[in-house]
Order: sequence, then structure tokens, then C-alpha cells
Amino acid sequence: MAALAIENDRLVVRLSVLEHIGGTVFEAPSAPLAAVYGRRPGVVADLEGARWTRFVVSADDPDAVVAELERGGLRRLSASS
Repeated sequence: MAALAIENDRLVVRLSVLEHIGGTVFEAPSAPLAAVYGRRPGVVADLEGARWTRFVVSADDPDAVVAELERGGLRRLSASS
């Protein structure tokens, strides 16, 4: 499962090997970068001034992921169920 982290004031999305192999990345600036599995809960991060304007990532505990990223200084996050 993809993981989100804050490193050096940047949001980093780490994808597994299978996510890299099976993933498709769209260059359209309005398209989100997504690593979502079925109807699992996830995290939505809206970004400004970045290559993608939104990340959508499945997470086992999205509220905990949002709290950790907010402690790292990132805002405009939401957990979805």
C-alpha cells in the first residue's frame, strides 16, 4: 500500500514495487495521483504549486495518517471512509 510522509518540507508518496509496475500516471494537471484499493478508506491531499494538485491514497487508518502529516506541517488534508 502506498505511504505518505513529510520529508524536508515536501510531501512524499512511496509506492510499492507492484504499484509502480501496475500504475498509470497521467500528466494532465487536473488529474489526481491515486493509489486507491477498492472501497478502502483513504487520505486526500490537495496541493498548490505542485506537479499534481491532488493525491488520493488508501490507508488502513486515514485519521492517523492525516494527523501525522499535519504534525509535519501539511494542511488541506482529509480522511475519507
